[in-house]
Amino acid sequence: MRSLLLIVCWSCCLAIVTSQTTLSESETQSSSPEENMETMLIGVKQSQKELLDKFQALKLNVIEPLREQLSKLVAASIQEKTSPAFYAQRIAPWTKMNSIIPYHSALLNIGGGLSYSTGVFTAPVKGVYFFSFSAVKQWGTHETVVQLLHNTEVVTSKRVSCGSDLHGVDNWLPLDIQAILPLELGDTVAVYLLSGAIYDVESSSDFAKVTSFSGFLIQGQ
Repeated sequence: MRSLLLIVCWSCCLAIVTSQTTLSESETQSSSPEENMETMLIGVKQSQKELLDKFQALKLNVIEPLREQLSKLVAASIQEKTSPAFYAQRIAPWTKMNSIIPYHSALLNIGGGLSYSTGVFTAPVKGVYFFSFSAVKQWGTHETVVQLLHNTEVVTSKRVSCGSDLHGVDNWLPLDIQAILPLELGDTVAVYLLSGAIYDVESSSDFAKVTSFSGFLIQGQ
């Protein structure tokens, strides 16, 4: 009887120990994913912080300078479109009658409205513009006539005839045209040589580069 009681007690103790061991293992297994999850969250937070630090550095060193440069370019583009102006010159005579007078260079072309190689200004914005043309009649030419064209219509013209000094010698005579015109977007303005010829030359003398065509926006609409 005593032996049986000892066996039963031993069995119970063994069962309790086994149960506690199983419970301990179960608790260990159940807590392990939580620990892993916490470790993962810590890693994610650390990665987020590193990415945020890198983004802030990128924003400071790259994005902000690019944004500032882009803003300046946009502002300059808007300024050019809203305030067009040009000034072009010739450095040689022009003798081709019934043609638009072209130019050799554009010293100023804000807004890009002037095609100096064709001599045609195209309005980049709607508004009121001022235009001026000046030249000199070619020596030996009987008569020279120039016209200011708005699209295909003659706005105004200037005619100079052969003149002479006190000794009866033919001389150069000035030509000039000014006009204020309301233009629509895409309208064109140019100077047309109807007859005669205009003088010019590229040199260091005072009587050189006398042919010029200029214009600018007075008021946008």
